[in-house]
Amino acid sequence: MINLEKEEILYKSIKKGVIYGKNIIKNSIKEYYINNDKNIILIIEKDINASIYNELYNILNRLLENHAKNIIIHFRINIKYIISNAIYLMLEVQKVLEFRGGNLILTGLNEYSKWSLKSLEAHKKVKIHDDIQNAIKEIKAS
Repeated sequence: MINLEKEEILYKSIKKGVIYGKNIIKNSIKEYYINNDKNIILIIEKDINASIYNELYNILNRLLENHAKNIIIHFRINIKYIISNAIYLMLEVQKVLEFRGGNLILTGLNEYSKWSLKSLEAHKKVKIHDDIQNAIKEIKAS
C-alpha cells in the first residue's frame, strides 16, 4: 500500500528544490539528485523483471562512472518481486559505494520484497529504510 503522505512530502521536497537536478525519466525509473550530483534517488515504478533490470543496470553503471556516493532506490508501488540478478547488482553497487564512503539505501519495500533480500542475505549489507525521508536525512547528514 502506498503511503500517500510520505509520497507527497517527497514530491514537495522535489518542488522546493531540496531535491533537484535533472529528472531523467526512463521507462519506469525516475532519477533525482539531492544537494549535488553525488547523491541520487532512483524511483522505481514497476517490479524488477528482466527488462527493468537492464534499465537499472545501465543507470547504476552510469552513476558509478560519474562517481556517485550515495544512492537511494525507492520502490513507489508495492512490488511483487525483485529478480535475484538485481539483488546481486545492488550488492555490487553497495561495495563500490562503501569504498567511496557512501551507501545504497532501499526504501518502500513491502514484506515480500524484504523477504527476497533476506533470502540472499542482502539485508546484512544494504541499508533498508521504511521511510524515504529518513534515508534522505541520513544522506544529507553524511
